[in-house]
Amino acid sequence: MFFMNFFKNNISIVLLFVVFRLSAQSDSITLKNINDYNPSIHSISLILPSLEALYDSAIERSPLIKFWEAGIDAQQFKIKSAKINWMRSINLEGDYRYGSINNVFVGPTSTQITTSDATRWGTGISLKLPIYEFFNKKNAVGIAVKEKEQAGFQREAAITELKKSVISQYFELLFREQSLKIRNTNMQSTSLQLQMAELDFKNGKIAISELVRLSQQHAANQFEYEKEKREFLAALLILEEIIGFKLIK
Repeated sequence: MFFMNFFKNNISIVLLFVVFRLSAQSDSITLKNINDYNPSIHSISLILPSLEALYDSAIERSPLIKFWEAGIDAQQFKIKSAKINWMRSINLEGDYRYGSINNVFVGPTSTQITTSDATRWGTGISLKLPIYEFFNKKNAVGIAVKEKEQAGFQREAAITELKKSVISQYFELLFREQSLKIRNTNMQSTSLQLQMAELDFKNGKIAISELVRLSQQHAANQFEYEKEKREFLAALLILEEIIGFKLIK
């Protein structure tokens, strides 16, 4: 009788796992909503893009990377400004007048005054270049160039840190899913054992202490499962925040 019960218990567990395995093969790629996620039949690893794709998305959408790229552009404008800074010392002046002009002609015996309308205009250029500006131009351009290089290096450093974050969170998500699957297997196992124990208890085959023990073990597995599910969802949301788009709607 003992071997028959043992055989029945274990064959039920095996059949349960076979059903889960077959379901996983057919349904793992059909996950549309995170609320429908079931660790028994779904696998997040099958829908995750490659690390390269995650890198590209994270870099493209990162506000910090955009900040440093804007800094590089600003420094490029600063270089151009430094190269033509000497032009501030050049002044272009112009004058335009229109009005009546009196012409006086003095002759041997008389003086004649005539009035006519005329336009007068004039232009001029003046240059006032301080010695400091003349000799400091090269330094000003050099400083702007180095500041652009600094912004470029800071951008590269930010990209490196961003890639590290993607890698870390990518494998954290996979780890949390595997851990969740283990917790789910434990919970399903004790659930099945508890159901069979309840039948055995009703038939007087086991003591109530054994039923209580299995009930407590199942409750503990349920708690561990819910805790691990929370960690899994948090890992997923953090990765989505880093890469800038939803992996699962």
